Amino acid sequence: MKRIVVHIGYPKTATTTLQEAVFMKLHQEKKINYLGKTNFIRYSKEKRFFFSNSLVNSIVFDKPFHEKANISETKLNILSNEDLCLIPYFKEIQTQKKVVDPFLYPRKLKTYFENFADEIIIFVTLRNQTELIYSNYVEGYYLFKNDEKRNSFNKFLLKEMDNLEDIYSGFRFSDILTEYSNIFGRKNIHILLYEDLKYNQHFFCKELSRIINVQSNILESLLAMNNLRNKRKLKEGYYAEFVEARKITNILKKFPNNRVIDILLSTYKNTWDNEISFFKILSKLLYKRNYVFIPKFTEEHRQIILNEFREGNIRLSKNFGVSIDKLKKYRYI
Repeated sequence: MKRIVVHIGYPKTATTTLQEAVFMKLHQEKKINYLGKTNFIRYSKEKRFFFSNSLVNSIVFDKPFHEKANISETKLNILSNEDLCLIPYFKEIQTQKKVVDPFLYPRKLKTYFENFADEIIIFVTLRNQTELIYSNYVEGYYLFKNDEKRNSFNKFLLKEMDNLEDIYSGFRFSDILTEYSNIFGRKNIHILLYEDLKYNQHFFCKELSRIINVQSNILESLLAMNNLRNKRKLKEGYYAEFVEARKITNILKKFPNNRVIDILLSTYKNTWDNEISFFKILSKLLYKRNYVFIPKFTEEHRQIILNEFREGNIRLSKNFGVSIDKLKKYRYI
């Protein structure tokens, strides 16, 4: 029987930690068949890990996709990609391309995987919308750093106050998960909370264990060996990171097809660790990293966002069985 678990995100809910520290490690130990996504440089020799990005890009940008998934009949197949819960507003600014409404992604996933899988399970990690919106703003700060009306979280909220529901329509958790439930069936929708991963890892691993059929003590051990990928931050806020091209980079871009860089890459033969080091050094030579401090949201900001999503989060408890006490504790409502 071919079974696949699709982990759809959300962004900023430790998805990279799960992808690299858990799913990738379980794949290497031959406990699951992982289809990506994962770190591009570290695993770039294994084409299977390109599949996730290729499929999701075809869904997000409404492009034809005919690649066959490398589905195992004997192991649980897992695909994880937080772009299935992306913010179209941000993605369209970043790519200058039209993005498909995320409420249409469930049908597109079903259309693709029903050709290869006998059972499709949807697994999502949620985070309270206030933290989620703030963290996504910090992550996407480079999109707004030169926009005087949006280059702070406070300015962004004030500017987009009347558009929050449209910009973050995908953050109406109950609504979008209802779409997934309609397509895949309620019994195949599994919800975990980022806050449990952060504050009650034992419980989180027990719940994840039920979804992917791997012993919870193994999952706890994998997570214990890897810190959550925290940003540079203080109690008062996070540091947004963005990169800028150095002068040499702009010069190299004038060469046809970046031939200088291609030659460097094609002639560099080494072990994986050295290759990773090489890419890091090359990155530092070509780009410089800058950091800007983004003050944390105020209690007023929290109330604005809470009021926008409270009713939907109450429905999340009623329709999907998420503990109302936890939603209160973790400030979803």
